[in-house]
Amino acid sequence: CLIGVLDGCVYYNGMYNANRLARSARKAEREGRTFVANGLWGQVATKAESVLVRHPTSKYAHDAGLLRGIALARLGQCEQAMGPLSRLTTASSNSELVEDALLATGRCQLAMGNVAAGSAAFSQLLESNNPERRREARFQQARLLRQAGQHAEALNVLKGQHDLRAAHERMLALAGGGRIKEALALGDSLMAHGDTTKSWDSLVVDLADDNPPAASSL
Repeated sequence: CLIGVLDGCVYYNGMYNANRLARSARKAEREGRTFVANGLWGQVATKAESVLVRHPTSKYAHDAGLLRGIALARLGQCEQAMGPLSRLTTASSNSELVEDALLATGRCQLAMGNVAAGSAAFSQLLESNNPERRREARFQQARLLRQAGQHAEALNVLKGQHDLRAAHERMLALAGGGRIKEALALGDSLMAHGDTTKSWDSLVVDLADDNPPAASSL
């Protein structure tokens, strides 16, 4: 009975607050408030670590570790994040947390140059029920396939993706696969869209890596 009471206290005093802060951090990210989001993720990491230190044998310890790893990854501290994230298993009953941890793992593995490990993490999210995680995983997987020269496969992964970032990646894959007319037509439509947030010089450089004539035409 006392164990149940202790676990309840661990949740409400530690994990509840950590999860609440994480929800606020994600909301701030969606709204473009990066500075606020980083501050919140820092608090998440601290709260989750507190649970681990004070209650290492609690049934919430595993989830606290994953949440701490996610928070550190969001802060760009991938070397520190990979410790808790490397213990990722599907043993957690919180599937949302597991998928967030997989996404964080994939991003950090790529940031550290571990392409195969990053791809393995993203591949587990390609059919996620969460549209945001599914979209991010598909974009990253397509980017990796395109960089590996698998342009047709990259285009296949991007099917159904209609945001601007996916469109840019689709253009690169089309050009890399030799479908120049289609790539340039897509480029024209993107420029007509008036996307001032895109660094077009960087896009041209990326395009030149796959197909110099297409980059010159653009």
